[in-house]
Amino acid sequence: MMRGRVQWFSLERRYGFIDCEDGSSIFFHQNQMAEDHPSGTPSPAPFKGDLVSYETEISARSNRLHAIDVRVISPPASASPKETNRNGIRQIAKGKLPWIANEGREGEGES
Repeated sequence: MMRGRVQWFSLERRYGFIDCEDGSSIFFHQNQMAEDHPSGTPSPAPFKGDLVSYETEISARSNRLHAIDVRVISPPASASPKETNRNGIRQIAKGKLPWIANEGREGEGES
């Protein structure tokens, strides 16, 4: 297994890139995240800076190398304990997503 850090990940498009130890970058899709849960529930989305382990394979579709079996090893050192739930899974605070508007809520956005 190789290791790297998540360079960026788009929740909207469900893909991102990993900065490899050798200095290169490699593509991965959220479908390639390892399912560690026995229930088969989808793995949580990775965050920028997460340390991950992964394998590589040549994509049949694009004929390019991409990451598979991606597993988050540890969050970045800057991750706050308040961002985790009781199971240690990081959560995104409500209203912190760029595509969620606070429109229509009383007392918010009014002058």
